[in-house]
Amino acid sequence: MFKEDSKNSYSIGETAKILGIEQHVVRFWSNTFCDYIRPTRKAGERRYYTKKDIETLFKIKDMVYNQKYSLSGVKIVLQNTTSSKDTPHKTADNSKINELHLQILGLRKSIENFLEENN
Repeated sequence: MFKEDSKNSYSIGETAKILGIEQHVVRFWSNTFCDYIRPTRKAGERRYYTKKDIETLFKIKDMVYNQKYSLSGVKIVLQNTTSSKDTPHKTADNSKINELHLQILGLRKSIENFLEENN
């Protein structure tokens, strides 16, 4: 996902380029999902994103653009993947379940698209 570099944070322009989306979308998602994406503010109130923030943005991008989630649906998935404060093995199990759930939803969407194209 990232080139091997020693950077700890990326400007909004760099983040948008890494994600392949416009800066205003990054800004909007940062505001919409502020519980999960917390850019730091540096000189001139510019936003800088960590690698973890960018990974979360990649997940959001995939859910919105590829899996056709609504923004409220994305929030639910993010809540389910990050709010678990159980024991480590339960958290790992929940992560696997959520990952499988996302894969199933993606497959379902692919099947629906296939059926629409062939009818």
